[in-house]
Amino acid sequence: MKLLGWFRRKKKEKKAKIEEIKLEDTKELLEEWRKTVEAIQEHPLSQAGIINTKLLELLTNLLGSVDKKLEKLDLLDEIARLLRESSEEKEAEAEEIEEDIIRKFGATVKDRDAYNILLKKGPMSAEQLALEMKVSRSTASARLNRLFNLGLVDKEARGKEIFYRAKKRVEK
Repeated sequence: MKLLGWFRRKKKEKKAKIEEIKLEDTKELLEEWRKTVEAIQEHPLSQAGIINTKLLELLTNLLGSVDKKLEKLDLLDEIARLLRESSEEKEAEAEEIEEDIIRKFGATVKDRDAYNILLKKGPMSAEQLALEMKVSRSTASARLNRLFNLGLVDKEARGKEIFYRAKKRVEK
């Protein structure tokens, strides 16, 4: 039995020694690991990685913002397209009115040009219209009087001058 007791003691001693060695090895291993982690964290490439991660986050936010602005631009493009279509419809309507002027009222193409100038630029005197159309004042005055007689323009006296203003709509 003494032998068995001695064997058991030796076995316990070896186990204790192994556990002590394991614990010391583990402590050393943990210390080495901690130092390695610190070295990696302090390494310039690790710092670059941290910076790159932050930059990536900022770029993601920026791209999200750009995407939202692009969506707004798409909306503005759609609005612009609708406005162009509306404008084209108005132009087509204006052309119809011009044709009605010529057809129904017996106005000439030059009368139509004078009427369009008044529509676009607002009230004018015969002298101003003559300069705009590059004709004599008397020719411009004759055109304006013809348009007035046809009911396409109104007259308004301002001092010694008479100004002509195009009516917006022609009644059919």
